Amino acid sequence: MWNTTFVEVLGANATNITVGNLIRMQAGLADFDVPGFDNYVLTHGDQVHAPLEILKLVASFPGEYGCRDYNCTYVCEPGTCTMYSSTNFLIAGLVLLGNAPEG
Repeated sequence: MWNTTFVEVLGANATNITVGNLIRMQAGLADFDVPGFDNYVLTHGDQVHAPLEILKLVASFPGEYGCRDYNCTYVCEPGTCTMYSSTNFLIAGLVLLGNAPEG
């Protein structure tokens, strides 16, 4: 299913994310549940959205989605802030299923 790593999709900061960061909402990852994504899902409700597709969406967020310091994938360095993000649950679920890419 995966021929890529978290680092390839989410950048070098992905190496600093722990499972604890994910479940405490401290991974620093942007939330994919934003109006642009919601509108897309609602207008394309007959399509299946794979986890990797959603992670790639997060990795390509434009500035208007509230990015703070460097890029739109992260709103802060992993472990330095607490912010609800559905992206954390998505990755934690992949880890639990054993389907997460390495890295």
